[in-house]
Amino acid sequence: MALTFAGSCGERKVGFAMKSVVVIGFVVVAAILAGCSDKQRCGRGDWCACSDGNACNQGCDDVDGCRIFCYNMNRCGATCGTDCSLEFHDAVNSSLSCGDRCHFTCHDGTSCEAHGGASSDFTCFNLDSCAMEVGANSKVSCTSVTSCTIACLGDCHVNCADEVTGCEVTCKDGAAPVSCSDGSRVCGSC
Repeated sequence: MALTFAGSCGERKVGFAMKSVVVIGFVVVAAILAGCSDKQRCGRGDWCACSDGNACNQGCDDVDGCRIFCYNMNRCGATCGTDCSLEFHDAVNSSLSCGDRCHFTCHDGTSCEAHGGASSDFTCFNLDSCAMEVGANSKVSCTSVTSCTIACLGDCHVNCADEVTGCEVTCKDGAAPVSCSDGSRVCGSC
């Protein structure tokens, strides 16, 4: 059995007997890495990160189940299938495309753009703009975002709070969003 080490711009395969050494080495190496400048691949269940550089685009080799992080970059990008967890922060521009049941957080940057599938959770905070296209049964939260623009491709729940200047929600087929008593907007029913 081999362990894939994907904490830098390259990958290394390490034998099963070396797992302990690799784990300790990962912690040390992760502290000194300078980020990625080209495409990085991530395997199912791996913790993959880019930081402190210009641009990084990460993709999930196995399509599903990756955990992708990107921070302190000019540009963060990622593509993933289903059941992925992604967090981008302190990046000038961020974008991602993800399938169903994804969990994405983008914060403390300039802009985020996301395209996600059904039953996903998206959170944006402390940004200038956040633009998302989300699948059915998704939840979106925008907090302290100047402009939040959400296109729902099915029933969805959007909550804009705390200093959100513009919160625009559009529903599938041009239907108007419903305003709920808690201040949220939904495509579907409260």
